[in-house]
Amino acid sequence: MRTSTLVMGVILFGLLCVMAALWSCDGGLSPSNIASDLPAELDGIRIYTASEAYPPDAGTITLIIENKTGSEIAYGLEWSAEVKRGETWYKLPFVEPVTIPDIARTVSDGEAGSLTVDLSTLDFKLTPGNYRIIKNVSGVTLAAEFKVEENAAGEMPTE
Repeated sequence: MRTSTLVMGVILFGLLCVMAALWSCDGGLSPSNIASDLPAELDGIRIYTASEAYPPDAGTITLIIENKTGSEIAYGLEWSAEVKRGETWYKLPFVEPVTIPDIARTVSDGEAGSLTVDLSTLDFKLTPGNYRIIKNVSGVTLAAEFKVEENAAGEMPTE
């Protein structure tokens, strides 16, 4: 009886070690339930970030929303962010609580709108790697990918 209890204890300890190692690999982040190949452009709507790369201490990212649908489109202020680790996208958590006003913006055909993404609302420190902003525009869910790099200039300030 004593030997089987010891063996079970060793097995349980081993499982806990494996689980802890796996947990630390993704930083405790949840895998995304959004398609990994989500496009940046669909049905005449395109989203992209103002810069292809940002430094780890970037405070905001400007998301550009282009409309070539032939009619007006609408979008709200909500967004989500994800980080890619290996071949898997992981959801980035928000600092609690986050309240996003229910405000709609519109973009006429042939025009572009923008949305400032405030990274300080994330409960995550950006490190070098691949990221994406997920945004729903007029019922179309799109992803704007960008990189975080140590020496990236990010967006140039506007005056």
